[in-house]
Amino acid sequence: MGFVLWTGSTLRRHGRTYGIGRAGSGASFGRVNPPQAETHRPTSLPSATPRCRKPLQSNAMTAIQLLLLVAVFFVTSGVSVVTGSTSVITVPAMFQFGIDARVAVATNMFALTFMSLGGTLPFVQTNIINRRRLPLLIVLTLFGSAIGATLLLVIPSRVVPLIVSTAVIGLAVFSTVYRRAGVVPSPLLPNRRLEAAGYALTFLLGMYGGLFSGGYVTILTAVFVTTFRMTFTEAIATTKLINIFSSGIAAAIFMAGFACTLRSHLDAGAWNRHRRHRRHRAR
Repeated sequence: MGFVLWTGSTLRRHGRTYGIGRAGSGASFGRVNPPQAETHRPTSLPSATPRCRKPLQSNAMTAIQLLLLVAVFFVTSGVSVVTGSTSVITVPAMFQFGIDARVAVATNMFALTFMSLGGTLPFVQTNIINRRRLPLLIVLTLFGSAIGATLLLVIPSRVVPLIVSTAVIGLAVFSTVYRRAGVVPSPLLPNRRLEAAGYALTFLLGMYGGLFSGGYVTILTAVFVTTFRMTFTEAIATTKLINIFSSGIAAAIFMAGFACTLRSHLDAGAWNRHRRHRRHRAR
């Protein structure tokens, strides 16, 4: 966990090396100025440079801030590995340390992948996980989370805190109104319509899990108990395994977006010279 946060802090501190920094007043992906030695900007740059989003804005963290954030992640993970709702605490905490909204969500997704992996290991050798429904649940989760992660890269960075705040309030309302959800057996009789609703909710919640994931496992556990008539322990074990795929696919999409950003900020002159050289050899 500390390595993840340290890596993000290092990239932010040396952002200018990669051409990542502030763009205007908001966090966006944009092109950097060419090296100082060059006096002419190639006119073919817009068509030659890969079309990626503008760089993420974030400030460097001090060692004390990094240690405090690591402590928040450690304590939260120890409790929420069973209860879920890790992102409800960790993502707003990163906001308070001045981390860009998309960077905070992406870092949290990367950490959640390993936390869910650790939370699933005790159940692997048991028969608690519902293996009969697992393949379809994983496929629905992968597609839904991929859509959610893509939406996070598309929407403006300034909107992300609003989404996080709304999700946290919604989770608080859900936990208050349905505080026994998932704990007590569902009074509904099992039927195909109820199972179909469970699979549909799995897909929709997968989109939310890829977008933010705050309370995703908590709500999904209640859904599994209600629609699939799982026991509370069975639902926890199954959702932990599913969350590995949800967070993993989202983290992979975020990394691909960041790699595209770094590539778009290669030296403009070298990039155009490389393309001209390839066109000359093709002739």
